[in-house]
Amino acid sequence: MDIESILENIKAGLNNQQITTQDILTVLLMVSILSIYEFLIYRFVSKRSFYSKQFNITLAVMPIFIATIIMTLQSNLIITLGTIGALAIIRFRTAIKDPTDML
Repeated sequence: MDIESILENIKAGLNNQQITTQDILTVLLMVSILSIYEFLIYRFVSKRSFYSKQFNITLAVMPIFIATIIMTLQSNLIITLGTIGALAIIRFRTAIKDPTDML
């Protein structure tokens, strides 16, 4: 594969604004599998005194939210800007005291 075909594939992917149900389910399934893997690795690798259950749950759930937001935002620039603004307002309004607050 040469560079030109790779660039053509990237351009074709950027122009495609249709996300099928199968694509959504595939992405969420893969993200869920990777999140469970990350959850288990953190659980077994971290020391007992260092382990935080709330942080581990946040680590496992956050990729699913991020994947959903990215799939939603890739179709429309106006929705993207509005969502980023809303998330910024929410972030600066509340103080983060616990990892689940961040989630």
